[in-house]
Amino acid sequence: MIHAIGTKRFIYGALLALILLLLLMPAVSAAVGEAFKIETEPLGAKIWIDGNYRGLSDKDTVFYSFETGPHLVRLELDGYEPYEVVKTVSEGASELVYHKFKPIPTTGQIDFASTPTGADIILDGRNVGKTPYTLRDVEPGEYTVIIRHRGYNDWTGRVNVEVGKLSEVNANLVLADTTISVTTVPEGFELYIDGVDVGTTPYSGTISQGRHDIRIEKLGFRTIEETLIIGYEGAVLTYVPETTIPEAIAEVEAVITANLKYNPVLAKALIEEARAAYEKKDYDEAINLTQRAMIAAEDVDLDGVKNADDMVAEIENIKIYAIPFILAFFIVVLFAANVMRHRVKPIIVLDVPKALRAAGESPQYLKFSVDARGGKYRAFVCTVYLDGRSMEHFVAPGSYEVLISGEHRSVGEHTAAVELKISKTRYGVASARTEETYTVFDDNSIIDRDSLSLMEDGGVEGANGGNKGQNGKIGKNGIGGMFGKGGRGDKGGDGTQKRISLGDIFGGIAASKSADSAASATSTASAKEDNADKDGKSEKSEKSENV
Repeated sequence: MIHAIGTKRFIYGALLALILLLLLMPAVSAAVGEAFKIETEPLGAKIWIDGNYRGLSDKDTVFYSFETGPHLVRLELDGYEPYEVVKTVSEGASELVYHKFKPIPTTGQIDFASTPTGADIILDGRNVGKTPYTLRDVEPGEYTVIIRHRGYNDWTGRVNVEVGKLSEVNANLVLADTTISVTTVPEGFELYIDGVDVGTTPYSGTISQGRHDIRIEKLGFRTIEETLIIGYEGAVLTYVPETTIPEAIAEVEAVITANLKYNPVLAKALIEEARAAYEKKDYDEAINLTQRAMIAAEDVDLDGVKNADDMVAEIENIKIYAIPFILAFFIVVLFAANVMRHRVKPIIVLDVPKALRAAGESPQYLKFSVDARGGKYRAFVCTVYLDGRSMEHFVAPGSYEVLISGEHRSVGEHTAAVELKISKTRYGVASARTEETYTVFDDNSIIDRDSLSLMEDGGVEGANGGNKGQNGKIGKNGIGGMFGKGGRGDKGGDGTQKRISLGDIFGGIAASKSADSAASATSTASAKEDNADKDGKSEKSEKSENV
């Protein structure tokens, strides 16, 4: 009995303890830390903890009973950048959150660097410092930058500045050219810099910084060579080279002595003048005279061939070489003069009537004159041709007539020619030939008024038909017949406006003698004009023959 009661009490006690334990469990899980303090600079920032707004910061902002563990704290203040931080709260410990706000940026920054350092920084014309340097609070925009260092070329560029960003400028500077000045005593030396001929002294110019080889030289002076390292300050150089003119004069005198057998008079005079110029310190003149003396000593006649190799040392070779050419020239001149002295020019003047009547009327002649102008000749032969047949020969100059008769005076066109050949005393034969045509006609012929050439027989009949057209008769082949009936015979007459019958020209059969006289006068005048032209042609022909 007693045992049962004890057991029940134990059970009840355990249940009570369990109930008490359950009642006490929330207090154990809600463990908290101590004070949670927040400070800001400036004050008045909004406080957010785990996303919950907790008010504004002041001089004594403290929170208590925060559960242990991490908490997100965010602080906000107008005009400043927001701030966030995670703080872990430990049981029984205090936490502090302190933050100094940064204003929201409205400018940018520029970082300047250069090689080498220490260069001046010029930003939009204002010197802001030396490299390396970071320039803050720069208003947004684009700026011109010049990086300047002594001894280097300026570096120029552009930089763009943005709000809240850092822009960079990095300049690699290049050595600048500097100046160099070179003078010599005396002046006029050739100056070489790094092997390049830059002119004569005195010289001024630009040169790059660094190592350079300098050489000056001039005939009659010793050459000077040296290597220099030139900095940004440049270089001013002065040289006084040692002269070698006395040595050159002595050398020329030795050459003169070696060529005494060639009598180098000019060389001796020049070397004396050179010595006098040197004593007066006229070095350029002394050098010039020494050079000339050397040339005159080795080549006394100054023909470009040294004495030892010259045919005649005292006479210029060009004069010797010119003798054959001069002789040849004189021979050519004499030959040409001889040719001109024996030159003979054939002269022919031919007078042929252009038109003449057939045989049975007054006699007609071929008139001509022949001559030989120029030098003497051995033989003179003149041959007259009618229609290509040799008619007569003449062996002396003069004026001649040849009768035109027989078949050479038959109706038609004929050819008359005079050929002259002259055998010269030297250099061959000179020849000339003149040729003309003449027309023979009768009363039944019609000739062209312009050319005085015969027309066809039909033309004659046509003219007659035209004249007889009023009777209604038609010529057998006449122009009137070509146009039809006799009533149109006048048209046949019109057909002879240019080509007319001989009756129209000479006045008919009854006046034939007077007509012959008029025709002869006309032919003679025409022949004279033609002969003038033919004379020119004969001269051309003669030149051709002579050649």
